[in-house]
Amino acid sequence: MLMFRKKIGIAVILLSVLSCAPMFFGQAAFAQKAPKTAEEFSTRAGQYYKSQEYGKAIADYTQALKLNPKDWVQLYNRGMSYYMSGENGKAIEDFTKALTINPKSYNVLEQRGEAYLASGDPDKAIADFNQALKLNPDTEFAYRKRGAAYLNSSVFGDPKLVYKAIADLSQAIKMNPNIPSSYVYRARCYNMTDDYAKARADVNKALQLNPNYQDAKVLDEQLRSSGR
Repeated sequence: MLMFRKKIGIAVILLSVLSCAPMFFGQAAFAQKAPKTAEEFSTRAGQYYKSQEYGKAIADYTQALKLNPKDWVQLYNRGMSYYMSGENGKAIEDFTKALTINPKSYNVLEQRGEAYLASGDPDKAIADFNQALKLNPDTEFAYRKRGAAYLNSSVFGDPKLVYKAIADLSQAIKMNPNIPSSYVYRARCYNMTDDYAKARADVNKALQLNPNYQDAKVLDEQLRSSGR
């Protein structure tokens, strides 16, 4: 999810490049002239991000930040570009800088938690998702990803955390029942607790929502191979 500023007061509009088209300003003009201002660099960076040219997006966000180094939104956006490039360490650095400027952005906390989770540090991820949920108890993303983090911690640490994972994932599903990954995460939890009927039901639901979801297909095969 990238953040873009829309020129209506000081409102910040949050837009997901995965679900809708971002708002860009002066798009046609950028085909004819090189950017000079922080806003122009940021706008072109958003276009690069949308086309998955993350290296170019990072370069333009860096130029925007040279012109306006205290812009936490562009730190967040560059962090997202690093994250999408698989550079989790650099993403975490940018998210942390953004939080230094705006510590009450639950979106940044969620994405830093996601980066920690991708880096194999579920405990730090859980801490960020906890804080995000304090700021916004209605964020499904934080419940889903904290559930995934609890699941990871239960595999490599405390097995009892699997039940916290189930509780979080059930809450996420209650808030939005149409996300396949929530069912796959919860199915893995049920599989760990030997509740195979519920694991099978969740895998079936995930495949119903997305028949091509690879994680669901893998877990489906694992359950089938063990007669479940």
